[in-house]
Amino acid sequence: MPLALTDNWTATLKRVLLPALVLLFASPVNAAPPRSFSAEYNARYEGISAGASRSLVYDAAKGHYSLHSMVELTLFGSSLTRIDERSDFLWVDEKPLPQHYEFIQTGFGARSRTVDFDQANKTAEFTVNERRGKLMLDGPAFDDLSGYLVAKEQLAQGAVEVRFNVVDRGEIREHYYKLVDHVMLDTPIGKIKAVHLARIRGEDNARKTEIWLAPDHDYLLLKLVQTEPDGSEVELNIRSATLGDHVLSAATLDAAASSANVTPNAAPAP
Repeated sequence: MPLALTDNWTATLKRVLLPALVLLFASPVNAAPPRSFSAEYNARYEGISAGASRSLVYDAAKGHYSLHSMVELTLFGSSLTRIDERSDFLWVDEKPLPQHYEFIQTGFGARSRTVDFDQANKTAEFTVNERRGKLMLDGPAFDDLSGYLVAKEQLAQGAVEVRFNVVDRGEIREHYYKLVDHVMLDTPIGKIKAVHLARIRGEDNARKTEIWLAPDHDYLLLKLVQTEPDGSEVELNIRSATLGDHVLSAATLDAAASSANVTPNAAPAP
């Protein structure tokens, strides 16, 4: 496989997975502290397989949360490249307060990024490989991972459009998603009701991203499809997930479906 294709795939998966996984879970309207979770996904691009995972843990000793994301591209059983990301944040006044973010890619296409937030002085110091800088924060801004906590609150409050700002590669960028419809998805862990969202980009951006989330199960990411301007496509599908202490399976999905008061944009209390 040409190296250019490998590099394009990892860049594409990064663009696809992070904004999508930013929408991974939703909370009740009162924005209760997030629950721990873990989820694993299968992905494919032009016949190449990849694995992805997410986890959120709370460190009681330090009083902060850590959200970790991993994506690994493999070919014939060998790892070509791996991306690890971590966001450390506090939970203050029913909202996330990001502290530190890091992105590390090893193997082919190695690179790194970090963001350190100074909430008191409303600044964010960043690195992009060897480049360094500082941004002034005029309003709430998050990193590529912690922004999902704001997105989930908007969805839980019934929003059909989701917007939030992210510090990304030395810039503050708006992420914008719009509700398309409601469908039933057949997944490896059972049939699940899903909301279908599309990412809205500028008119000069031909990339297309579609996301399917499970409103009855904390807006868990079920599926993602992204089509690049050249016609190549990335598809991401859920393989397994644990929400709090509950492992999702066909049995637990059926039980939850039978007891839930189903409303498209409302999530059950933890």
